[in-house]
Amino acid sequence: MKFLIPSKKNIVEKSVIFTDYISEVDKWALYKNAITTVLPSLYEGFGMPAIESQQAGTPVIVSFIPSLKEISRRVCHLYRSCQPKWSG
Repeated sequence: MKFLIPSKKNIVEKSVIFTDYISEVDKWALYKNAITTVLPSLYEGFGMPAIESQQAGTPVIVSFIPSLKEISRRVCHLYRSCQPKWSG
């Protein structure tokens, strides 16, 4: 008897919606109907998706990086992502 163990790739593909360009109207519909918004950035300029998601009332999970920590103001869930090792 063979047991099929789903790969991480298959699980992600079934659980995450990958999009190309979306309109402003569709963006707000996605935010409002999402379970959560995840921003796993190692570098983020300002974090508008986190603010927009909060405005839509959707929980946000963001990387523990300065720009996202600053805008989260105890509203977002912070997590420590893999930090790159900078060469130099």
